[in-house]
Amino acid sequence: MSVKSYSFKSNGNKFLSQHFQVKEFASISGNKLYTDKVLIDSRLITMLENLYEKLGCTSIIVNSGYRCSNHDKAVGGNGYGQHTKGTAADIVCRNKNGIIDAKIVCCVAHELGFGGVANISAKYQAVHVDVRAGSKYRGDEIRGTNSIWKYNSKWTDFYKYWGISKSEISKYLSDKPDISVGDTVMISNGACTYDGKKLASFVFKNKYKVSQIKGNRAVICKGDTVIAAVNVRNLKKV
Repeated sequence: MSVKSYSFKSNGNKFLSQHFQVKEFASISGNKLYTDKVLIDSRLITMLENLYEKLGCTSIIVNSGYRCSNHDKAVGGNGYGQHTKGTAADIVCRNKNGIIDAKIVCCVAHELGFGGVANISAKYQAVHVDVRAGSKYRGDEIRGTNSIWKYNSKWTDFYKYWGISKSEISKYLSDKPDISVGDTVMISNGACTYDGKKLASFVFKNKYKVSQIKGNRAVICKGDTVIAAVNVRNLKKV
């Protein structure tokens, strides 16, 4: 894992990835900034982007990211948990239909391999995720902080715990668009580059060729000139 330290005041607007900025993970509660320091594990950001892609999110709201020890204790933590290490985030996932049920998010986050995953809301809207090393944590914190398989030995994962089948989950998952190298495409209005930088407004009016695709990263060109690398989901075939 690679934990980096940022300054909220100096680096708050810095994009860590296409969808996440430093300021979203700052140690803030209400209007109180506990510390200017923001610790963030780069693998957490990668995993959040994976979750964003898998669920086809329109946004992931970070309710709480890094917490200094005092902040963690103030919100009921023990002062040395995953949030204090920069390895955790409490999130709400949204798609075009609104907030995605936390039960669904937990199942998908479990499949993606987050170290810790837990429902943390009685309304089943907010989820804790982390990239802890070692033993896994799978929880339903409206019933306490034990892993779900400790409540009943027959419960081994979120699917069995909530009685959800993998086929039910599949309708929430987002498939990649059918775009290949050589296709002519346009960029969806408002999209950013793959690493989160803004694109000039005129870029959205033109057509481009896809010259390379690696995972979700697509390189688009105008003639022999590379225009940008963007998320393949932000392209539409024309």
